[in-house]
Amino acid sequence: MKALIVCYTRTAAKTTTATTIATTARITATTTIATTARITATSTTTTTTTTTANTATMASTTTVTTITGSPSGAITRTGDPIIGICNTIAGGSTIGGSGNNYPAAEYPPNAIDGNINTKYLNFGDGSTGCYGSAPPGINTGFYITPTISNATVAIGLLFATANDFPTRDPTTVTLEGTNETSTAALNSGASWTLIYNGSTGTTITGSPTGAITRAYDPTVGICNSIAGGSTGGSDNHYPITENPYNAIDGNINTKYLNFGDGSTGCYGSAPPGINTGFYVTPTISNATVAIGLLFATSNDFPTRDPTMVTLEGTNETSIAALNSGASWTLIYNGSTGIDSYIDSNRLTYVSRQNFSNTMAFSSYRLLVTAKRGVSNSVQYAEAHIMGYIYNS
Repeated sequence: MKALIVCYTRTAAKTTTATTIATTARITATTTIATTARITATSTTTTTTTTTANTATMASTTTVTTITGSPSGAITRTGDPIIGICNTIAGGSTIGGSGNNYPAAEYPPNAIDGNINTKYLNFGDGSTGCYGSAPPGINTGFYITPTISNATVAIGLLFATANDFPTRDPTTVTLEGTNETSTAALNSGASWTLIYNGSTGTTITGSPTGAITRAYDPTVGICNSIAGGSTGGSDNHYPITENPYNAIDGNINTKYLNFGDGSTGCYGSAPPGINTGFYVTPTISNATVAIGLLFATSNDFPTRDPTMVTLEGTNETSIAALNSGASWTLIYNGSTGIDSYIDSNRLTYVSRQNFSNTMAFSSYRLLVTAKRGVSNSVQYAEAHIMGYIYNS
């Protein structure tokens, strides 16, 4: 199964839900948060088959707008230390050993690799060391230690189904967390604190939503550009340390600033900063569906905050086509979530802006159409495009 743990890194933060901090998580078809997490499956769509799936489903009503600090996203990532387990229940010790209950090519790291074309399959009962884990696949899962931070707070799960056999889909799981680090402690039930016991969400049509933009996605800053129009200027109108990549790096202490009018190649982009933005090609997939935007304010000058934007999509790939207005289809024209009159505070994520869209694209173009006040530029710490991977 694929199971991404959705959380945020520890900050001096507040949230409207419980904030269990841990270093490891254990998933046994239910959920976890900590230094390490443990997830184990507790049911499938039938009771006679193996547990399979391919990513993970939001399992919390908490939204990123209630959190001070980092937005919610996957804290699990490729390369995190992960151990497959079986015959294990929440609060119980690990009974089934690792490496003996799944095919070599369908092993636990596939559950967090961000690739929906791979999968984690666990037979459970009937495998060496896993007798008693009946029905097959039940009470199997993994524990994982996220490397993104040694203190994370889990607030959700994001699952994706595998390529075949819907009867193998996990439907409910538990998630536990721990701050223990030794192998003996990680295998001891006494080490784990239950965080979640509920649905994987795999009955949902399509994929659940999260940020489809991420650090280092190919991004080009642009100016003097409007929705439906061609690029008026690119890569020549912002400080080198306040570049477009900062808008999707997940770090609210960096920012993207664009002067627009007055910069070489950007004359006509008035007022300063208006009709500036960027286009980005998400590397998470070559076909994604955008259904929201998540902005964060930068460190200073509230008058530079963008308040209105347009978002367009395209499936063109050449530089010439990406700079041609004819290539782009309008998806959204509206608010960033930043209030036009009341300061949203500095270095703060604002309310996510959701919109209706079912069209899949490979690249997106975001352009600022209004800002809070008179200033020499537009700036923002984050501008994530939210959505899901398109499954044809």
